[in-house]
Amino acid sequence: MPVLLLRLTPTATGEIKIQLDRNIRAQKVVLSKICIVKNATNNTETFMSIELPQVFHECHTNSKRGCFCIPLDKDSKFENLDFHLSFGIENLSTTLQAKLYDYQGNLLTTSSHIKDVWVYLTYNSNELF
Repeated sequence: MPVLLLRLTPTATGEIKIQLDRNIRAQKVVLSKICIVKNATNNTETFMSIELPQVFHECHTNSKRGCFCIPLDKDSKFENLDFHLSFGIENLSTTLQAKLYDYQGNLLTTSSHIKDVWVYLTYNSNELF
């Protein structure tokens, strides 16, 4: 099974552009892992959200569609969260958009406590048909 590894790094504007090397056809994907690297351990936040509607459009929260909420350990500089969640995706183009939010719904930028978020997804095929 191919793995799609997405590195989400906060930007000055909060808009994260992801460039893939190829399109991925409509199919099931499995969210297997999310790793979060923080800038410091003096955080007060206990969760964050990833907005990646091209993948998480089937995920619903009470605040926003297409966001995936993640619990955070405020005393840890590194989070390593295992999942086995299936999502149906439409055809993914080579350009994706993502945003990261704090627990209050504010966009995370370069000045936030999050350095990187790594999203590991597996899927069935790179084939076009």
